[in-house]
Amino acid sequence: SEYESKPATFNSDRTCAAHRSPCAANQWQSTPATALQDRECTALTTCTAMQWQLERPTTTSDRKCRAHTTCSSAQWEFRDGNYLYDRECHDCTTCDSFSQYETAAATATSDRECAPLTICSKGEWENVAPTASSDRTCGAHTVCASSEWMSVRASVYNDRVCKRLTTCSQLEWEREPPTATSNRECRSTTTCTAAEWEEQGPSATRDRVCRALTVCEGAEYEI
Repeated sequence: SEYESKPATFNSDRTCAAHRSPCAANQWQSTPATALQDRECTALTTCTAMQWQLERPTTTSDRKCRAHTTCSSAQWEFRDGNYLYDRECHDCTTCDSFSQYETAAATATSDRECAPLTICSKGEWENVAPTASSDRTCGAHTVCASSEWMSVRASVYNDRVCKRLTTCSQLEWEREPPTATSNRECRSTTTCTAAEWEEQGPSATRDRVCRALTVCEGAEYEI
């Protein structure tokens, strides 16, 4: 197989030359062999360690390389890149701040893991609030004893507060009995003065009743 390396002139013959041998395995034919030109071979591109082969070479086309994708700070590497494949990046999972917390932080090669937040049941309250990376902690509501009254009602976010019922002393009487949400009210028992007499004695729930002594007039005497 030959090509015209030098054309004929008025006074000279054309010159022919043999085409180069087919390109080597590490080359591709960048210029085809024709009747008027020789084939040209060019060294195949070699992808670097930071690249992957986007298109395989052929006898008449070069290898095409492309830089590996770089995962962003909001992504993690699902599959590492190699000579034949690009790196595959996935978006990091975002935990729902209202219903989830993070159990495992995202790394360069692993996704973030989320778990559902504990929901306090009826009869419980949130004694430790959740954070982005910790669960909610629930505790059972305190139950007031028969000797206590509830000074603060229980809710989802606070415990019930119980206080000991006041006990009236021997010198007091119970003006208001206790309820589940109010304390007993005690009052000092009335003491009759020297000018009074006890019409009705006191009890646990009743005060002493005193009445003024009758004053004898000049025409009267004390029986």
